[in-house]
Amino acid sequence: MRRIATYLFLCAVTVLIVGCKSNEAGSSSYVGGADPYQATTDAATYEPTYEPTTYPVYTQPVALEAAYAPPEVVVDQSMPMDSTMARYHTVSKRDTLYGIARTYYGDHRRWKDIYEANRGDIGDPNRIRIGQRLLIP
Repeated sequence: MRRIATYLFLCAVTVLIVGCKSNEAGSSSYVGGADPYQATTDAATYEPTYEPTTYPVYTQPVALEAAYAPPEVVVDQSMPMDSTMARYHTVSKRDTLYGIARTYYGDHRRWKDIYEANRGDIGDPNRIRIGQRLLIP
């Protein structure tokens, strides 16, 4: 145990002596010759390494209501709507039966009507597929 303690003590003393000698004036242990951590006072040689990212500046507030508005349903007014005419809706991303019913009927509780009309194509009413064509009764 004493041998290990003596060896560690000698190593620590050696590191301190070598460290003190390398910090004397005029000696530089760096490859480039200058200490990279030493602050430079010459403003002409200073080159910033960080360029901040510029972000767009908005002069007016962005309306979020347009992003959350339901899709517009376009109905051809030139042809009268018969009870025999069928409407179809192609399911897109983030569509739900709840949202489709709100879009076409203005009442989200009528999602069951759409489900009943398409029961053969829809297995689970919570999982409708993108691109699926649904009959809107």
